[in-house]
Amino acid sequence: MAQLVELGLVETLSDSEMKSSGSPGDKKGGKKPITNWPQADSSCVLYCEECDCPCYLSAVTSENDPQVLCLKHAVEHIREKGSPEGFRILSRHDTCQLDELVNNVEEKLEKSLAVTELTNC
Repeated sequence: MAQLVELGLVETLSDSEMKSSGSPGDKKGGKKPITNWPQADSSCVLYCEECDCPCYLSAVTSENDPQVLCLKHAVEHIREKGSPEGFRILSRHDTCQLDELVNNVEEKLEKSLAVTELTNC
């Protein structure tokens, strides 16, 4: 994500914004214009059109050539093109939600490690 920002890609769309405006869905049905893709929901998984890997948290789309790319392939594609124009980042969660998720996972991990240490003593 940091590399995309360094390349000048700053337009993002979070899951909550996608639900209110319409958004990409599962790409397995082939390429479709972004405006015609089904509405996102929590079970919607986007797949990179380069490597076919699922993009669970973030993906990049292009308005000029409707496609879904993982972050790695988006960086490569934007570098080849020389401009981030027409691309946007789709995120399942905004940065505040991601920070909260990371904090929750860290807390659970710390508790789990503490329990493991107590049982190993």
